[in-house]
Amino acid sequence: MPSDALEIHASLLVQQRGERRVPLADTVSVASLLAADSALVTEAIDSPHKALLGGTWTTEGVFSVMGEFWWDGTAPTSSDWQRLRRQAAQRAALLGLPGVPAAAVAGATAASTRMFDQSNLAQRGMLARLAWSDPGGRVSASADLLKSLGDGGWTATAAFAWQGEKLRIDAGLRRYGGPADSAYRLLPERAAAFVGFSLAY
Repeated sequence: MPSDALEIHASLLVQQRGERRVPLADTVSVASLLAADSALVTEAIDSPHKALLGGTWTTEGVFSVMGEFWWDGTAPTSSDWQRLRRQAAQRAALLGLPGVPAAAVAGATAASTRMFDQSNLAQRGMLARLAWSDPGGRVSASADLLKSLGDGGWTATAAFAWQGEKLRIDAGLRRYGGPADSAYRLLPERAAAFVGFSLAY
């Protein structure tokens, strides 16, 4: 804490071993491409590193700005996401061909989406957040930008909250963008809205 308004944080994690889920090699056979149980392979990683550096600047209870940069050696690379997109297109091209069950195409494609279950979708990324709250603490708003520095994908979120005596309302909108083969653009949705109500009694 260099001052009351500025906070800086950092972390470093070094592992002896790690692993991540990645798509099959581009040279696999059609049979392997349609096998749901092998749509992804687990890749071992020797001595992966994770590092994060960030900071927060806050005014007197009204505005705050936060920024973070990170590296995650266990996250998929941009080439992994590009390969995932290519294989999804290859599976889709097999639909309707003799001897290719549609269920096999759908099952293998669905199984490949488990790649999104990993804790981090980008090896190199940044987060920027601007937040505001009224002095009374009843109304707050925020805007976030999460960006992958490897493939150019991003997600932007705007959120609003109102706190009454017993009722709290939260609402927001999230949008995904970037190149077509980036991780955030490969998600099945392009945008999402959310609303939440909570009542204390």
